[in-house]
Amino acid sequence: MRYVWDEQKNTLLKQTRDISFAEIMLAIEDQKVVAVFDHPNQAKYKGQIFILVEVTNYVYVVPAEIRADKCLLKTIYPSRKYTKQYLGKD
Repeated sequence: MRYVWDEQKNTLLKQTRDISFAEIMLAIEDQKVVAVFDHPNQAKYKGQIFILVEVTNYVYVVPAEIRADKCLLKTIYPSRKYTKQYLGKD
């Protein structure tokens, strides 16, 4: 599967959250995916999934959409909730 993303969004994420889609891709390749499941709010985000990825001992949520042979990465945000749930850390 091929991963794609919006370069403007990537630039914004680097500036505001100090993380990029490239870093997420490296973590995915290093098998740092913690979990993958349907977006909890399918009424609003139909067809989206959450990819939970561990980066530097913290879990990041990466909402995404699967389209044909592509996975469109939407954004990245750190999650205290999922870090505690999956890594046992606060």
